[in-house]
Amino acid sequence: MRMSFGLEARQLQTQKLAPKMIQSMEILQLPIMALQERIDQEMSENPMLELEEPEPPVDANGELEVAEKQSSKTEDERELVVKDDSSNAEGWKT
Repeated sequence: MRMSFGLEARQLQTQKLAPKMIQSMEILQLPIMALQERIDQEMSENPMLELEEPEPPVDANGELEVAEKQSSKTEDERELVVKDDSSNAEGWKT
């Protein structure tokens, strides 16, 4: 029986997830109904949590701005128009 002594170097890469990261990933994967139930459960268990509903935007007259913004198109929403009547030959040198 032969015994030998020596040094050996090894690289090892492992990934460890913190419990908070695991919880975050579980919450992100929940369906909407299960997520709503989870939110309700957390709110009932923790009295410091409050549900804040976003208020719809209103203008100076007190009217909703939603309909006005939907009717006007931004520059990104405009239709792309390509003109085929011009030739690109002037851009090329021969």
